[in-house]
Amino acid sequence: MKKEYYEQLIIGAGPAGLTAAYELTKAGEKNFLVLEKRNQVGGLAATRVFKDFRYDIGPHRFFTKNKEIDDLFLEVLGDDAIKVNRLTRILFKGTYFNYPLSPFNALFGLGVLNSIIILFSYISARIKSMLKLNEINNFEDWVVDKFGKKLYMNFFKNYTEKVWGIDCKDIGKDWASQRIKGLSLMTALRNALFPNSKNKPKSLIDTFYYPKLGAGMLWEKFESILVNNNIEVMKESEVVNITKESGDFKIIFRNKNIFKTVYAKHIFFSNPLLQFINIFDNKTPENVIEAAQNLRYRNHISVHLCINEKLFDDNWIYVHSPDLKVAR
Repeated sequence: MKKEYYEQLIIGAGPAGLTAAYELTKAGEKNFLVLEKRNQVGGLAATRVFKDFRYDIGPHRFFTKNKEIDDLFLEVLGDDAIKVNRLTRILFKGTYFNYPLSPFNALFGLGVLNSIIILFSYISARIKSMLKLNEINNFEDWVVDKFGKKLYMNFFKNYTEKVWGIDCKDIGKDWASQRIKGLSLMTALRNALFPNSKNKPKSLIDTFYYPKLGAGMLWEKFESILVNNNIEVMKESEVVNITKESGDFKIIFRNKNIFKTVYAKHIFFSNPLLQFINIFDNKTPENVIEAAQNLRYRNHISVHLCINEKLFDDNWIYVHSPDLKVAR
C-alpha cells in the first residue's frame, strides 16, 4: 500500500498554523496538509456561532506597527476589514474610568484626596527610580516603578491576578515591559491632553481594524484561500502519535473516530508544547519532560448572553473590581 506522504504537515489551524500554511502556499508549496482537532478553524481567535449571533472569545483587535503583518491582514480581509473607534473603560469599585486615561474622569471617579495620593505616590516612585533605589525583579516592581504604588494597587494588581491566576510578584518583569510597552502615567496624561499625537504606545491606540463578522472571519478566509488552492484543511482530526522513521515523521491521527496514518518530511506544530511531548514517541530527555510537565496553562472561560437591548457602547470593559470574579 502506497504511503500518503507530505512535504509539510501543519498541526493546529489557529492563527499560527493557518498563517504558516498561507505563506507556504504563496511560496508555491502544494504538498502539505493542515490538521485541526476542532470542527472550526481559528483556535482562541475563532468566532462561535449560536442562532443568529456570533461571539468572539476575546476582543482580538488588530493593530501593529509592522507593515508586513498589517499588509497581510488587509490583503486577506479586503473590504471585510472595518475600522473601529475604540471605546474602552475600566470598572473599579462601582465607577467607570476611561481607558486611555482621562484626567477629569479619573479625578472625579477617584476623588480629589485619592488623586492627590496617587500623584505623590507616582512622584515618589519616579524619584526612587532616578536615584536607582528601586530593585526591579518582577511585574509588581516594574509597574510600581512606572506608575507608583497607589495606582498599581488600584488598577493593575487585581486585574492582572484575576487574568493570570498568580501573584504579580511571580510574573516576570520582562512580561510587564512587553505587555505595557511604552506606557507610563505621564504618557497616558500626555495622550489625554494631546489625543492627536502620532507617537502613542500601542496600549493607547484609539482606532483599530476588526473583521466585519468577528475575529474568526479572518481565519475562515485563510481557510478558504487554502482550500481554493487545493490544500486540505482536515478538521475534527486529532493527532495521537508521532514517530520518526528513516528521517521522516509518521503521524497517526483520529478523524471522526477513524484512525489514519500519513508521513511527512517536516512538521509545524502550533499547539502547546506539552501536547507535542506527550504524542511524540521519541526518547525525550528527562529534564525536558520535567520542565514541560511544570508548565501551567490558564483556562479561558467565556459566558455568552443574548440580551434584547444595547447595554453600553464600549468595545469591552475591564473589570478591576476585586469583588467581581470576572476580568472583562
